[in-house]
Amino acid sequence: MTVSVAGRPIQQASMLSAPCQQSLAFVDGGLQWLAWAAAAPVPPYEFADETTLVGAVQQGLHASRFALLPRLGLKVSPVKLMTLDPADLGLLARAQAGDPDAVLATQLRRLCADYELLTAQDLAAGTALLGELGVATAPLFQGIDFDEALALYQLAAEAPAGGATSALRQEAAAFAVEQARTPLEFCDYHRMYLERAAALPATQGPDDRARAATATLHALLPLLLGSLDCPQVDGLPAPAEVDRAVSSWLARGRQVGFARISLAVLQIVQHTHYSGEAHDGARDAVRLYLQSAQAFLAANRLGKGRLGQDGATCLFTVEAGNLRAVLQVSSGGVISLRDFGTRLPAVTDDTKGAS
Repeated sequence: MTVSVAGRPIQQASMLSAPCQQSLAFVDGGLQWLAWAAAAPVPPYEFADETTLVGAVQQGLHASRFALLPRLGLKVSPVKLMTLDPADLGLLARAQAGDPDAVLATQLRRLCADYELLTAQDLAAGTALLGELGVATAPLFQGIDFDEALALYQLAAEAPAGGATSALRQEAAAFAVEQARTPLEFCDYHRMYLERAAALPATQGPDDRARAATATLHALLPLLLGSLDCPQVDGLPAPAEVDRAVSSWLARGRQVGFARISLAVLQIVQHTHYSGEAHDGARDAVRLYLQSAQAFLAANRLGKGRLGQDGATCLFTVEAGNLRAVLQVSSGGVISLRDFGTRLPAVTDDTKGAS
């Protein structure tokens, strides 16, 4: 026997759990590889657990984390699929097989919403947004990867700050294209511009808004160069491991920083009283924000993680009182601060229509 999971020899797929079998079936050639490896006279394939097995088979056969479900227009890691309920995996399998059941389409939409899975059609909304903003042909958007497509989709899906008009969003996009060097930075700077514009008097024009946004970058960027250090873990960590890494990092007097400096700027503009001040005003806003974020993380434990569609990134939410922090674990195991600020009240049936 040349395949083992957690030290247990695997002679055939039926010896794996139902979710593992179902997830492996979505890997093109996955079950065939297992049958070959279990019988082949080759050095042993040893996997720490079933999640590691399905991820390694997908990566080994196709040099990609994503399995393709072409009928659904869906690219998703089999590691992510391992988090689905077996009944939902069966539903995906039926849809991918071309089951004509009319109810299936409704069930599939519910499934994708529940597990935050985005199809090619969903992600196209981000590309369409670039066209609407007049920046689709910018060199910045060559060769967009999944993380970048996801960020653009989220930008397209959210309500812009201050209820910005289409013209103002185009203005923000022009600024962001000039400042950004990646699509993720474009999203950060687009949001930052709209936040600054919303805080300015209505009498201010495009030139005033551009100057205010530029001055904000000049004031904040130098002050945030030290906010990019982050703890790191190996592999796909359990929540307790992330919690320990963060606690140990903070105990050593370190700060949990940001994945990129553009996001740090956005957080200061979104979540502090900073309104364009330079020098001491900007320095105080940055210092107080970072101190508050670290104190909040030190005093509160992480909640349950939410695995990304790529099966490699994970978000952890920390909530206490009226504050909320979101930590992101990257595919390389870097733990960074994604968001920290006042928690918005939950929307209920009683408040949906409130003004």
